Amino acid sequence: MADADAQNRNLPASQRKLQKARAEGQVPRSRDLGHFAALAAGGLGLAWVLPGVAAWLQNVLGNALRLRPGAANDPAFMAQRLAEWAQVLLTVAVGVAVAMLLAGVLGRFTVPPAAAGVGAPGVGVPLRSGVDEDL
Repeated sequence: MADADAQNRNLPASQRKLQKARAEGQVPRSRDLGHFAALAAGGLGLAWVLPGVAAWLQNVLGNALRLRPGAANDPAFMAQRLAEWAQVLLTVAVGVAVAMLLAGVLGRFTVPPAAAGVGAPGVGVPLRSGVDEDL
């Protein structure tokens, strides 16, 4: 009954009660602020990294499309060019794989029930990785 009375009050809390709550660490917090900070940091990181990546890709593509006259008939030169492209493709593939692992796309993780807000104690909620082997 005391809980119902506390929720139905029309008057704001007194200054003393507010100070006591702050002293006990009971301050209002927004989850949205943390989410916004994470998104803003990710956006700033992308804005910082993407110009360099675009310049690198432009350089790689420019070098790939440039051949000296008669280069297509030189097997050693073409083997060197193939090795360069293999290195570039490997670099891109490793970068994509690392990004996917960090995002949890390739792995299967569980969220603790307290964070998910559902489930019995000690039972995690599996996140989907695109594979429906359990269904």
